[in-house]
Amino acid sequence: MGALIVVLAFRVGLPLWRPVRHDLRVAQVSSAGPNTWSIMLSGRHLERLPTAGAQFMMWRFLRRELWWQAHPYSLSAAPQAGHLRITVKELGDHSTALSRLAPGTRVAFEGPYGVFTADARQSRNVLLVGAGVGTTPIRALLDDLPGDTHVVVLLRGRHSEDIAHLDVFICGPDDFTRTVIAAARDAGVPARHIHHEDFAF
Repeated sequence: MGALIVVLAFRVGLPLWRPVRHDLRVAQVSSAGPNTWSIMLSGRHLERLPTAGAQFMMWRFLRRELWWQAHPYSLSAAPQAGHLRITVKELGDHSTALSRLAPGTRVAFEGPYGVFTADARQSRNVLLVGAGVGTTPIRALLDDLPGDTHVVVLLRGRHSEDIAHLDVFICGPDDFTRTVIAAARDAGVPARHIHHEDFAF
């Protein structure tokens, strides 16, 4: 009997209590690429959640056709005061319905789960590798790494437009910078997503 009470408290009670405590709601839904949407969530006291970039939660959107099913989605940005963000690719009816969420929709959640965080890092040199919508937790993990980390990021998609949240930062000699800018433009990266610093004296 005691075990049943514990299970009900953590699987039913906690997910019902957290939406009340944190008043988590959809703030905005925006396009992050073809058939991919970023969902910005706002709420109260989110800094008290033990979350880190790239962890995942079980999300339940409290709309008539969605409330009864929970789905796992990773954070796609490091948690900020008052905001969380997930990014979802269209892979079925549920993820498609999320593109039509109205601002103000209440959200329940369980978690966070996972040890895919910056705390797992064992050295200052880090290679982050992501593919498809898997680039979203990579993006969040990048936010959470300490500033002295030497990072190389490798992203793959079937098409350049499949890579969500991709900005290119370049710093180097003029010839190098021009070559990388040209390669990024050939790959379909919009000019507004390419940032460079001239490395010359």
